[in-house]
Amino acid sequence: MYRFDVNTGSWSSTKAQVDTYRTIRSAVFVAGAVDLGTGRYYIGGFTPQYNSPRSFQLWEYNPATNAISYKGRIATGIGSTAVANGDMGFDANGNLFVVRGSGSTATIYSVTAANLASANGGIITSSSGNTVDNTTTNVNGVAFDADGKGYLSSGDIVQSYDMPGWTNQKTIVSSNFGGSTDLASCGSPPTITIEKFVEGGRVASGDQFGLSLRQGSTTGTVIGTATTTGNANGQQPERVGPLPTVRNVELHFAETAAGTTNLSNYASSYRCLVDGVQTVQGTGTAGKITIPSSGQAVECRFYNSPLIAQVNVHKQITDSKGENPQPGKNWTVGATAQAITGTISSTPSATTQQTNTEGTSSWRFQFGASNNKADLKIREVMQDGYKFASGKCDVTKLDGTKTTITLTGPDNNPAAGIVPGDVVDCTIVNSLKPASVSIGKQLQDFKGQNPKPASNWTVGATLAAGSSSGTSISTPATSLTGADGKVATPWAINFPNNPTATANVTITETMQTGYDFVSGVCSVTSASGAKADKNLSSATSVLTGLKPGDVAECTFTNKPKSGAVLWQKIDEASKALSGSQWTLTGPSNFNGGQGLAIQDCIAQEASSCTGADRDPRAGGFKIPELPWGQYQLEETKAPAGYYPLDEPLEFEVSADTLTLDRGPIENTRREGPAIPLTGGLGSDFYSMLGGGILAAGLVGAGLSRLRKRRRGVS
Repeated sequence: MYRFDVNTGSWSSTKAQVDTYRTIRSAVFVAGAVDLGTGRYYIGGFTPQYNSPRSFQLWEYNPATNAISYKGRIATGIGSTAVANGDMGFDANGNLFVVRGSGSTATIYSVTAANLASANGGIITSSSGNTVDNTTTNVNGVAFDADGKGYLSSGDIVQSYDMPGWTNQKTIVSSNFGGSTDLASCGSPPTITIEKFVEGGRVASGDQFGLSLRQGSTTGTVIGTATTTGNANGQQPERVGPLPTVRNVELHFAETAAGTTNLSNYASSYRCLVDGVQTVQGTGTAGKITIPSSGQAVECRFYNSPLIAQVNVHKQITDSKGENPQPGKNWTVGATAQAITGTISSTPSATTQQTNTEGTSSWRFQFGASNNKADLKIREVMQDGYKFASGKCDVTKLDGTKTTITLTGPDNNPAAGIVPGDVVDCTIVNSLKPASVSIGKQLQDFKGQNPKPASNWTVGATLAAGSSSGTSISTPATSLTGADGKVATPWAINFPNNPTATANVTITETMQTGYDFVSGVCSVTSASGAKADKNLSSATSVLTGLKPGDVAECTFTNKPKSGAVLWQKIDEASKALSGSQWTLTGPSNFNGGQGLAIQDCIAQEASSCTGADRDPRAGGFKIPELPWGQYQLEETKAPAGYYPLDEPLEFEVSADTLTLDRGPIENTRREGPAIPLTGGLGSDFYSMLGGGILAAGLVGAGLSRLRKRRRGVS
């Protein structure tokens, strides 16, 4: 192997050598080319005459390692005495084309870039085009330009052709060429390849398929043929091409039955891709494509399938947030098909299955004929603690086109139309249901009755110790109750992707001044509908064991504390005065809206006081169980010898002032006659007696005058 230095204009040896000493590797070198995509060089030649079988031997030179490796041989099928000259070249995608010239005929062999890359010293998988006659004699040079024209050279002649059929021959050079030994080009032609895919296996093990490529019409010149072998599923190794082609030429491709194949037992379709993008598709065993003015690689593929639609139902489950999807195993899913035309049956025959460890269950629906149709419906059996999140069915037709059906729930889904050859992949996603906690507030009256919703109370829920790892609760931690006594937004407890996860939640209320905790209860409804009540023992309690899908409705019940008023009756010497009576009036919810009569209780102990006053001391008063509001305390009877209070006493019982102590209340003594020191009648007595007689005399005199006046008038 020699290298040319463009800077010095000289050749030098790389000292890399080609091993052709082995009989199986013997060759007469006639060709060389470079793969511009990899930067590697290739040399090759045909095995010498009188060797059988005759093949094209190929070596690769890697400049990076300065090593030459034997790639393998391309079977040519030429006779041991036939003349074999030629050349080779690459397109931009790394596909190799080898041209053999023999007399005035030429044959092109093509090797895909993938097959060339995987070659390791054996027979290299290749495809051959038909032999072309009337070319220049013993072709020894080949090249292709970017328009898809092919060029052949030999001696003083260079001819051009329209590919892939080697048509429209033109002589470019006919003299003064100096003798041709090789051709090369920097252009890369568009190519056409016909490939075969068998989906779902062969109906019979001996079934094979023939491929053909023609130019111009369905009966035009045959450019290339291939016939499948073996019984592999999927892409078949046999193909036509890749072959260089000019642009804007109409090419026809077809498949035929070979071996034991009966094409009526198969669904047949085709699709054509230009640089990997599908542009043409159809149903049947023949199609056509016009090579576009742009794009390099045209691949037309035939797909055959037994009269079966493959249906796969994939199950996924996520955490409560719809994240971290995992395969859902041991879920019950179903697939049923109803024939629209023809007949249909399924394997297995059961309409439901349990998903496997990958979360998948599959059915094969067998149609009676290639033109039969059916409607497919998918469903699932929901498990407790989960909710339907999303679902879809992707229907891939045999021609490569796709449709998507959106699933709306676990059942009663829209039907997907299916035909033979369809592959249906349905995915159903379920999410663990979050648990929810709602907290409400109610207040009883002062008697512990008639509970009613209470607004503007602070309640809260936070995650407590002992919850499963990965469990979380929504924020904020506290909220205010509304007019209905409930928080506007319940707390959501999200679980990891584990249906056995549990959560413990601390339920709280912030006590307000003037209220007592009465009770708390959480009514928990499970995902299955079972109900259970869990009591809360205080204003801060822990609700344990919440599971996915649980709905907890918690209620705190409080009661306002009642008030009391206290006072003492005393004289001017601060001594207790007994015997007073009172009337206490207050808000409408006090004593039925009526005034409460109060008499001074005098007893040995408070338990003996059964009336309104519960203070057993003489002159001491305590009136308990007062609801909140404005009050008036009026003394209706004072102790003997004392004046009652002139004005009622007013006070208010509230959450901030529950017990009101009015303290000592002094009464004013009434004034009476003086008592003599000797114990007899005092002077005051006689003074009052004389005053009384005088008053009586005045009254009598007045009456006498009145009578005289009346007589005079009459």
